[in-house]
Amino acid sequence: MLQIISVLLFCTLLFYGIQIAGNRYVWVAHLQVLTVLPLIGIIYYFYRLANTEIMQRFFQGRCWNFMGMTIGGLCLEIYLVQMPILTGEERCLPFGGNTDDLLPLFPLNILVLLAIILMLAYITRCVGRFFQQTFDNRDGYEWKEILRLR
Repeated sequence: MLQIISVLLFCTLLFYGIQIAGNRYVWVAHLQVLTVLPLIGIIYYFYRLANTEIMQRFFQGRCWNFMGMTIGGLCLEIYLVQMPILTGEERCLPFGGNTDDLLPLFPLNILVLLAIILMLAYITRCVGRFFQQTFDNRDGYEWKEILRLR
């Protein structure tokens, strides 16, 4: 496991090293396409790290399994709702402000934005399931199915 972590850190440092050098030196900027190689290494070694025995036991715990399945199930909806929130468009947050209003709360603002994104993603999923059942051939609505988290 130590070997996996060390190669993962090396690939991460190599990726950011190429990025920083590309921003500082013009002749390195053309080589930034090579950052794909460390990214492939990062993905592969994260996969290897996730398949170790320690991480398998960790993610099979009740809390982490629930969080992972919930966020994984809301993946499409999170993708749909995060852009207007994170780009700081006018009055995109539920309380009528934008993300700049949360900057004094740093680092708590990250958790607040995550909670808002998850809440809006869940509402989007519920509305989508409601419309799906509206246009289905079934009679009535199955509210348990509409409000189901996973």
